Amino acid sequence: MNATNQTQDILPPVTHSEATQQIERLAYTKDELCISLSLSPITLWRLKKRGLIHAVAGIRHKLYSVAEVKRFLARREEP
Repeated sequence: MNATNQTQDILPPVTHSEATQQIERLAYTKDELCISLSLSPITLWRLKKRGLIHAVAGIRHKLYSVAEVKRFLARREEP
């Protein structure tokens, strides 16, 4: 038995949709965050400008971490 057959026996094939369902989201793009929170891009820009939410530099785009989004939402719920 060669190494390729051993690997195939150990790791079953995974489809793209299965792989993406298993990966935990770490950050949102601007567009994804706007859709998720029902915000316009201008509103998100204003929140960022006022320092209420912070983006981090991604490879191609600025990203909003899940932790940052949760922090922002928790502060919005405080009386």
